[in-house]
Amino acid sequence: MAVTSGCAALTQIVFWLATGV
Repeated sequence: MAVTSGCAALTQIVFWLATGV
């Protein structure tokens, strides 16, 4: 579960960077 959360968090960070936020 920790790995899943980490992956989701990383994906969200990448999304933020992609959107310029």
